[in-house]
Amino acid sequence: MPGAGPRRPTPWPWLSDLLLEHTDVEERRMFGCSAFYRKGTLRLLLTGEDDEPWNGVCACTSRDRHDALLGEFPELTSHPVLGKWLYISCEHPAFERVASALVGLVLSDDPRLGVEPRPKRRRASPGGPPVKKQKSR
Repeated sequence: MPGAGPRRPTPWPWLSDLLLEHTDVEERRMFGCSAFYRKGTLRLLLTGEDDEPWNGVCACTSRDRHDALLGEFPELTSHPVLGKWLYISCEHPAFERVASALVGLVLSDDPRLGVEPRPKRRRASPGGPPVKKQKSR
């Protein structure tokens, strides 16, 4: 995965700007990439311009929705690391067309895109493991 370090600008601003024009779209960092959420669900991951497989766009979806998306966008493939998501490399000749269409699906609230984020884990207190409460009799 892309290394940690100074925050890089969002790749492909022509995609991110379209997404962020909508007040219900939020950008967050994930794996050193730009993750876009709409209505609380993760929809797209712009993976940056690193080495494969981290130089394209991931459509965040579940495996049961792959066939429906692949029927419309046969250029997508399962991401080799994040296999439940579909991916297109920026090196693919159809990248601009497919990436723009995926942004359109996000903005039209297409049900084929979107995964619920996992709840954040509670961090342990800095003083060590939590002390168990004893039952009173």
